[in-house]
Amino acid sequence: MTADPVPVPALRACGENAWLLDLDDNQSVHSWAAAVRQAELPGVREVVPGLTTLLVTLDPETTSAAGLRSALERLTPDTDHAGFRECHVIDVR
Repeated sequence: MTADPVPVPALRACGENAWLLDLDDNQSVHSWAAAVRQAELPGVREVVPGLTTLLVTLDPETTSAAGLRSALERLTPDTDHAGFRECHVIDVR
């Protein structure tokens, strides 16, 4: 069973070489981060998740800000890609 797709976030320019995606919650942030990484979009340098935002930086030698924005708008991540259900146990002595 596949989860519902995450809505397309608001995109804000962060300087000339990055986009900041505004999302509703941390689960959505990680769904989008996973989707951007898996898409292997040309020119993406970094994918940096925050609490409710995702920063995607680009290499201006490889792609334009408009080209990356267009590619981001076409992505349709869903919660199955996020891995947020994963649980880690760390023993502390």
